[in-house]
Amino acid sequence: MSAGNDEMMKQILEDSNPGWIVALANDRPEAGSRYESLFYIFDCKSSWIGAGAVNHEGFLKVRKWVVAKGKDQFKSLGGDCALKPSNAMATAGSPLLEEALHAAGHYFASTATFDRVLQAQGHAKGHWVCIVFTLADGSRLSRPAFASGRSGPGQAFMDSEELTKFVKLVIEEDLSNPRSAVASQIAAAGGAVFHESVRYVPGREGPSNSPTP
Repeated sequence: MSAGNDEMMKQILEDSNPGWIVALANDRPEAGSRYESLFYIFDCKSSWIGAGAVNHEGFLKVRKWVVAKGKDQFKSLGGDCALKPSNAMATAGSPLLEEALHAAGHYFASTATFDRVLQAQGHAKGHWVCIVFTLADGSRLSRPAFASGRSGPGQAFMDSEELTKFVKLVIEEDLSNPRSAVASQIAAAGGAVFHESVRYVPGREGPSNSPTP
């Protein structure tokens, strides 16, 4: 992370503590069953996945804290959050993973996607995915995505295959859309590095149902 984001993470870990449970989706898919807001980080370069969950009250606490501090300063956390844990291939129990999920949760709470989800469904329960791109110029770009969860109490993590399919759909929707800000930023950087599991093939027709941007 940049020096500014390192300082921000220190503040987050000291001041904003909603009570997390941390796990990898493919290690402990049942770990989120008692929780209502599930977070994922997907690194498009390596296909590394980190996942964790927080109860809805905790997520709203994060949102309130982010708004009070100023949302704009948290938006850069998305691109940084996967760097250290994906390089280390961090697994459940790793401090790197826990820190990354704290960053992702605060990043989600700062986004317009959070505003749209809250307005549309009246709560922030569901699956929140931070998709991280490594661009050809060496910079990193993040893109939040959301999928509603099942009805009733609690949630269960998407498994790694389901999550990868979801991420691939988001990428296809973005890169096939000439008006997409994500596509424009990737093109301006000279492209992005994709793992074969989510590599975009131009001309492939995607599903008609788009995830929440």
